[in-house]
Amino acid sequence: MSRTIVMTGATGFLGREVATRLIQQGDEVVALARDTEALPPTVRGITADLTQDFSLSLREIGRADAIVHLAQAGGGHHFPSNAGNIAAVALTATARLAEFAARAGARSFLFASSGGTYGPQPEPIPETAPFRPAAQLGFYLATKASGESLLDYFHDYFALQILRFFFIYGPGQAPAFLVPRLVSSVRSGIPIKVAAGRGTRMNPIFISDAAQAVVAALKQEKSLTANVAGPEPTTIREIAGLIGTMLGQQPIFEDQNVPPDDYIADISLMRELLGAPQVGIERGLATTIGFTEV
Repeated sequence: MSRTIVMTGATGFLGREVATRLIQQGDEVVALARDTEALPPTVRGITADLTQDFSLSLREIGRADAIVHLAQAGGGHHFPSNAGNIAAVALTATARLAEFAARAGARSFLFASSGGTYGPQPEPIPETAPFRPAAQLGFYLATKASGESLLDYFHDYFALQILRFFFIYGPGQAPAFLVPRLVSSVRSGIPIKVAAGRGTRMNPIFISDAAQAVVAALKQEKSLTANVAGPEPTTIREIAGLIGTMLGQQPIFEDQNVPPDDYIADISLMRELLGAPQVGIERGLATTIGFTEV
């Protein structure tokens, strides 16, 4: 049966992939966006600025079976600049969307959170770990954690799916993110800083696996909170080394005598409820770099 799914962030890296998959399986996607012309084809766009009061935009929607809130305000690395917009999208807009979902009779609400809310941990991180956001993106991550807390009060109105994403990557990602930065550094011969000679350990997730997790979560009838990450741990040094091999260019490393911040997600729950991620880091990087060479 076709569903009407209201999305934010549908013009973004993850959102475009999610919207395309939902449409392919027969759902209607209604996207709230400032630039509706940037939306994927066949998506119904409604102009809305999530940093402002968009109540009038919500009145244009009508019925909704699910809400998918993927939007986030940029500028987290430049705190305190843009702090107001970051909080508006993660907190105020989340509350408005949850209020609308309850009023519209939506069966589920999906909120995109971040694995960064846990802070670095030496062992794989389960969903039960406490929030300890690191200082670098502390304010942004605190708004994600606070958004989760606000949504807890809506459990009586709809199933709540909280997905904590760990280092999404893939073709076409913006240059500011981790993998594009590493590709650029290797190509340009810019030294890559690696703590303790290896850098952060993590399990990045390829864009198709991240999008599939969203689609699968929307099929869950009960609330869930799940880490969304890739199938295999790796390090910054290993990722850069693979990139260098694929590009035929030796990376330059700058070793730092400091402990690395590790972010390895325990994905047991993801495997059980949402499906195991399919794309390993080598295949994911090859696909990503192949795109950039076109």
